[in-house]
Amino acid sequence: MHPAGFLPSVVALLALQGGQLGAKDINCRNPLFAGHWFSTNEEIGHLSPQPQTYADLLVCPQFNGRPSCCTPSIASQLRAALASWTHHLQAQLDDAQRYLLALREIRKTQAFNNTATDEKAHFDEAMDAVCSVFKSHQRCFDGILEVTSGLLCFACAPDWKRYVGVEKKSGGIAMVSISESSCGHLWMQCRDMGLASKRLLDKVLDSHLTRRVAVPLPQLDAFQDEELLCKYAMNVIALRPFLFTSLHAPIFTKSHIDMHPDKEVLMPHSDWDAVNEGRQSQLPTRFRVQREGADSSGSKHPYQATLDICRKKGKVVQENIWM
Repeated sequence: MHPAGFLPSVVALLALQGGQLGAKDINCRNPLFAGHWFSTNEEIGHLSPQPQTYADLLVCPQFNGRPSCCTPSIASQLRAALASWTHHLQAQLDDAQRYLLALREIRKTQAFNNTATDEKAHFDEAMDAVCSVFKSHQRCFDGILEVTSGLLCFACAPDWKRYVGVEKKSGGIAMVSISESSCGHLWMQCRDMGLASKRLLDKVLDSHLTRRVAVPLPQLDAFQDEELLCKYAMNVIALRPFLFTSLHAPIFTKSHIDMHPDKEVLMPHSDWDAVNEGRQSQLPTRFRVQREGADSSGSKHPYQATLDICRKKGKVVQENIWM
């Protein structure tokens, strides 16, 4: 396994002309999946040393019957990778609940009681916005897992070079180009959560009381507009498909999303249809919150505290998504 952030050189890509790939460019050495290149260790799921045709791929079965880099043994690794992303998304809900609980504590203080009515309204609107994030996250996280599944199936593609953008100076992969339709679909899934995230930031900036909150504001930059969300998929998810780390909310910030603003990148020749590939992947793209969520009180739901707060404020959050 290569160290985190290591992207092997793909200088050979610089010689590609007119979108045509030569025989030497069809291979199973995609640097994004270098940790899973072919190995003689039978205990580790791995890719094929060269494109081969299988008929029994259970994950990414759309590659059955044609030359691909995936082997049946890679299925467990792809499932584990998606589970890692699921936990990563849940961490964003954990952060949001911690922030909401901190707001609730401020609301109990004398400082809140002594505050002008309009300031109280701004503060309550910030709490409402957190409830809206919870209410709208399901469709968005389903969409992200669908795209992530499609990007995990990118490991199977022997013609991977046509879909990646390369830094001209270093020869390292800068991005995976995702189709416009995939970006548009992802934004449709995440639009409500994006609007709620933006409203949360606006209301926090409007309120002086929120500055008393010691808990960090949830980092939800990626969801605030379609361009940022598409960049997030191309520059973050696609470049670290195997997220076997404890990376937390910081990779949702704008500085992480727009990773190469000043570098010259040779753009890809084709776009990867991440949504279509994800739908065919046979990976579990329905987001389900795990029981070991933020609420450790033994209550019925891992986010029972959020449910209770939002109900009292008349912001009903669906419960069935946590069953």
